Amino acid sequence: MTANLGSVRPQRAWTVALPVVIAVIVVTGFLTTPASASDDQCMVCHGNQSLVRSSDDTSVFVDPAALRTWSHSGISCITCHPDGEPIPHG
Repeated sequence: MTANLGSVRPQRAWTVALPVVIAVIVVTGFLTTPASASDDQCMVCHGNQSLVRSSDDTSVFVDPAALRTWSHSGISCITCHPDGEPIPHG
């Protein structure tokens, strides 16, 4: 007589796979969301060609197309500009 193991294996696989899938989703969400959100928030204002610093009328415009080609395009704006928070600033 053969034991019926077919119904046991899928249940056990889900008990292992489900926590792993949830962990991957949570970790990747925490690693990617903040940088992207901060950059998007920065570009709402700094993507405007007419934006100038109020104290001396210096342009603070950042060309979004040029930003993507710069060598530091893979890092968040606030990595080099921590004074950029809170928003709005200036």
